[in-house]
Amino acid sequence: MNDIYITLTGNVATEPRQHHFPDGARVTTMRVATASRYFDRRSQEWRSSGTTFFTVRSFRSLGDNVAQSVRLGQPVVVHGRLRIRQYQHEEETRFVAEVEASSVGHDLRWGIGSYMRPHRDERSDHLPAGRPVWAGGDPLDGGGGLASPDSAEPDSSKEVDREGGVEGKISSGSSGSQVGIIEFRAAGEAAETDVPPGRRGAGEMLGDDRAA
Repeated sequence: MNDIYITLTGNVATEPRQHHFPDGARVTTMRVATASRYFDRRSQEWRSSGTTFFTVRSFRSLGDNVAQSVRLGQPVVVHGRLRIRQYQHEEETRFVAEVEASSVGHDLRWGIGSYMRPHRDERSDHLPAGRPVWAGGDPLDGGGGLASPDSAEPDSSKEVDREGGVEGKISSGSSGSQVGIIEFRAAGEAAETDVPPGRRGAGEMLGDDRAA
């Protein structure tokens, strides 16, 4: 069977959570919201045709890096293998779109990133802890104008698909592997013609008055 690979851009809708398993395997899970927008020339306004949520799973060292680098509300680019998972909820069959990521990064259209690669003998618990510094404030109160990400999928903390469906222990933050840290800072003022409402740019996503 042929695999389907996709590239999506959007905002992180849930804080990344890293799951550890008894055999040492690990996976980081987060939700990414993508909004389909178009410019209505008749009304001269940006309009939305809806928001789609994807569950993004990052394995091994990529998952370590995502857990250290990515935070709620940040704009990201994700490339990976698409699959549609079926599950039961209150006797109802539902479907959720998942991406097994091969690459994850910040969308530099909306901000500035700084990359750091540790030495081989360094462990992630020696790396700087805490959230990156954002210009204009921290968007962790659900910034980005996103709808609720929980409406399309059950709580992933109860069961994690680890290429075998093993339930694991959840931890937030670092693991014991080598990681690369990306500190993302929001860029300055963005032109209104470049930033459709809902597809938040730097100032809008952070509640910066300059973006009004």
